[in-house]
Amino acid sequence: MKYQQPGKRTPEEILSMLTSPNTPPHARIDAVLSAIYCDESVTFSGDILIDEFLTAEYKEKIYLKNAFETFYGMRRTTYRIDDSIRALREYADVCPECSLEVDSIITGLNEYKKMFKGGQSGEALPK
Repeated sequence: MKYQQPGKRTPEEILSMLTSPNTPPHARIDAVLSAIYCDESVTFSGDILIDEFLTAEYKEKIYLKNAFETFYGMRRTTYRIDDSIRALREYADVCPECSLEVDSIITGLNEYKKMFKGGQSGEALPK
């Protein structure tokens, strides 16, 4: 998959794309990235990332797993970070060939958890 900047979408457009059974995998990934990069709400973008990762097919998870570090690093929050770590561990259990990369991502999330302690309410910590 070639990198393309995610499209700027409204929360309604993002939800519409993700709830439609006809949305192809690359468009679903783009909708998640749009939520992370373009939406102001930490809770909305965090929920979108986690929920889509949990329901995504194997190929989509390969790309989405990398978005966790981006989300937490950009947003400077620990919002649902334990849910993210749990989802990634479950993924590593069913995808042993990805376990080293997933372990690295989890290590990064644990570092963010320490750094951004207190940013659990869905509000980003000040930069």
